[in-house]
Amino acid sequence: TIETVQQDMDEVSNSMIGRFGHCNQEVVNLMLIGEAVTNVFDGTQCECLKGVEPDRVGTPKIGYLSELEVSRHVEVGTLYKHPEVPIWVLGSQTHYTVLFSLKEGDAKLSEQAEIEKKAERVFFAFGEGLTPATNLPQLLSGMGLPASKQAEAQQALVQEEIIIYQDFKAWILRQFGISDSDAQASVQLDLYLYDGQDPPGPSLKSVYIEQSDIDPQLAGVDLDTFSGTLNTRWPRSSVTVSPVAGAGSESSTKQKL
Repeated sequence: TIETVQQDMDEVSNSMIGRFGHCNQEVVNLMLIGEAVTNVFDGTQCECLKGVEPDRVGTPKIGYLSELEVSRHVEVGTLYKHPEVPIWVLGSQTHYTVLFSLKEGDAKLSEQAEIEKKAERVFFAFGEGLTPATNLPQLLSGMGLPASKQAEAQQALVQEEIIIYQDFKAWILRQFGISDSDAQASVQLDLYLYDGQDPPGPSLKSVYIEQSDIDPQLAGVDLDTFSGTLNTRWPRSSVTVSPVAGAGSESSTKQKL
C-alpha cells in the first residue's frame, strides 16, 4: 500500500521521482528488495536511516552498485554487493545499466573476502590504517579469537605501540588458515554489461576483471568512474571493456580502463 511504502522511507514526504524524471533510490530498492527504503547500506543507522535489513530482507536476489560510492556520497552494503545471483544494477548519474555473470559463484563472498570484510570492520572501528596497541584485546575479541592469542599477536603486530591494518589483516588471514600466497593470488572474472539507453541504442559489452593484491592506483593507473564503481565490489582490480553487440560493437578495439 501507499502507506507501507511511505513508512519504508526515511522521510514520508520524499518523492519517488527525482529531477528530470529519474526514479529515486526508494523506487530502485522497492523493485530490488520489495521495500522502499532510502539507503543502500546494510541495516539501520542512527535508528532513523533505513537500509537493507538482513533479518527482514535476507540476501537480495539482485545486487546493486553505485557510481556515488566512488565519491563516497553513498555506502553500498555487503548484501547488495553479494546477491543471490550474479546480476547487479549499476546506478550512474544519468541512467541504469545491468552487470551480470554467467557463473553463479561470481556473486558469492569467498571465505577470504568474508574474513577481510570482518577484519576491516573490526579494525576501522578504532582507526583508519593504524591504531594504538592498547586496542589489541578488542581487535582479537572482535575477530572471535581467544585471549590466549594475545602474546603471539603482540609480537607479530605491535611496532612502536602501533598496529598497522595491513599487518593485522595478513596475520588474521593466517589465523584462519589462509596463507600469504593464497591471499595474493590473482582472480579473473568474465562479466557482461548491458546498456539499454537509446540513443545511442542498446549495447552489450564484455567486462574482464583481474583482481590482485596490488591497488592499480598505487601502480600509477588512473581509474575512471566505471572502473572505480567495480572496484567498490572487486577491490584492487583492473578492468577491460570490449564491445560485443549493439551500439559501438562495430569497433573491435578493446578499451583498456
